[in-house]
Amino acid sequence: MLASTCAGNISLHTTAAAASTTLLALLVDVRWAVLYVLVAAIAWSRLHLGAHTPPQVLAGAGLGTVVCGVAVYWSR
Repeated sequence: MLASTCAGNISLHTTAAAASTTLLALLVDVRWAVLYVLVAAIAWSRLHLGAHTPPQVLAGAGLGTVVCGVAVYWSR
């Protein structure tokens, strides 16, 4: 995770939010997917503050979702 951040300044706030939401949706109940609205709000806040660019927050959301999804899949 740190290597990808150093290389491209990926939004770790968005990554953590996406991973948490994915974990809840896959392991607890699919209705938790409604929290992706919160992921979008966090991504927007990172853009609004000027901390990241759109590709950086999209990469963070994608990274969190994919890594968490793969981890859950492998754990079953």
